Amino acid sequence: MIEWVKTQGQFDRPSVSKISCEIRENWFASHCALCKILYCDKCPIFLIYGIVCDDKESNWYKLSVAFTWREWLVHAGAMLDQLEKLEEKYRE
Repeated sequence: MIEWVKTQGQFDRPSVSKISCEIRENWFASHCALCKILYCDKCPIFLIYGIVCDDKESNWYKLSVAFTWREWLVHAGAMLDQLEKLEEKYRE
């Protein structure tokens, strides 16, 4: 998803319908591996960071309301960093 977004006009407005049509993915719960198997209160993001995805302070929320693809990428990168840190923590 991030790689596809990098090919878009960085100052264009993010479009969930465009990304869904072009790559058959979007940034909503239906495409989240964690959301498919866990409720929010059992999600590692919540358990470690104490924040659910639709909280205005979460990177997912900031991504979902981004005004440009460039802004979307910033928040997607931050969310990916969080997920990678979780993965490292659970490997220990």
